Amino acid sequence: MNSKHLITVMAAVIVVLATCCVYFATVDNNSNDYDGPEKEPEKEPEKEPEKESLGGFYSWDPIVVKVSDGYSNCTPSFMYIAEEVYRSIYGEIPDYSGITLSQIPSKYLYQYNSFYTAGNDGTCTVKTFDNTSTGTQEAYADKTIGFVPTKILCYTDAYVDTIYMILCDFYGETAHAGESPKAEGKLWELIPALSSSIKSSLASKYGLTVPESVETLGTGKEDLINYCDTKFTSDDKVIVFMSEYNIRSTNKSTWWDTNTAIEAAHSNIQFIYLLSNSPAMVLSTMEMVGKVIGFDNTSAMMTSVLAEIYLMQKTIDESGHTATFYAETAAVKSVGSNTLMGGIMVDILGLINVYDGSLMGSKLTDDKIVFYKPDLLIFYKSDSRSTEEQMRVSA
Repeated sequence: MNSKHLITVMAAVIVVLATCCVYFATVDNNSNDYDGPEKEPEKEPEKEPEKESLGGFYSWDPIVVKVSDGYSNCTPSFMYIAEEVYRSIYGEIPDYSGITLSQIPSKYLYQYNSFYTAGNDGTCTVKTFDNTSTGTQEAYADKTIGFVPTKILCYTDAYVDTIYMILCDFYGETAHAGESPKAEGKLWELIPALSSSIKSSLASKYGLTVPESVETLGTGKEDLINYCDTKFTSDDKVIVFMSEYNIRSTNKSTWWDTNTAIEAAHSNIQFIYLLSNSPAMVLSTMEMVGKVIGFDNTSAMMTSVLAEIYLMQKTIDESGHTATFYAETAAVKSVGSNTLMGGIMVDILGLINVYDGSLMGSKLTDDKIVFYKPDLLIFYKSDSRSTEEQMRVSA
């Protein structure tokens, strides 16, 4: 090898060795010979504390659902509550569109009594209440209605929502989505006045904006007497939907005498009293209200609700799991199965209530709730307590 080639090779070797030294000095900062800044070890990501470690009702890791309790009333919207709870356990609602009543197996056909009977002379007979009611049974008093109303007064926001949803179904519009101009137009044509509190709750609960054309009706008995005497003509045919509670026998400020006197003075004004202690009673009332106000879509609407219940129950049965639950009101009372909210859970969704008390007048102790360890805990969205307070987590 000549001297030129030797020099070239030696130079290449030196370059390679120098490169290697720089590399090792750069990357091997964990070696004993590295005198650069010390490299901090990578930190493990912080783990969220296990819910069970929080104590209280978290100790058995139940499913927690907060339901829209404003829908727990005499309105088709009560099914929104069933849907909220169903999704929390079983996932999305099965598609029930197109299912006819004859396609629902008898095992899954949810039963309710009809509160409406059509007459041969243009009248109808409805099941309602009178002043002997104690608020513990479904409608029993027969009442003949002699006309289809041109005007309607409602003393509860849920009754307005029921009429609204019937109209949405009739006009093929989506309820509570801001896409129902025909239904809302007809609704406010039928309802000329509401109390200020109902106007507010329609906006907050159901997203319904009451137009300025709807008058404000006072909440007293004299307000109703005066309105009926001065605002309606003999050509108007008026139905007043009022809660059964207003005429209940135990209600010291009963409206029964006032309403009876209004009917006696005005043959074109009639009262129908409503109550919603169970899903079946709500379905009976929905059907009756639709037929009384003269819209022929009510049967199709009822079929849609029954089809949804059918597929929910079928899917739950196929899951092989019957969940237990405990529900608590915003007033920290336990929810009994013989209420509308309890009935939605027990009758519609087939859940088992760990609280065996009635109505919502008492409270299951925290020790008992922990003992039963229900799969599902249900709280109301109107509850002002924090989730930690609801779950009995100590501060």
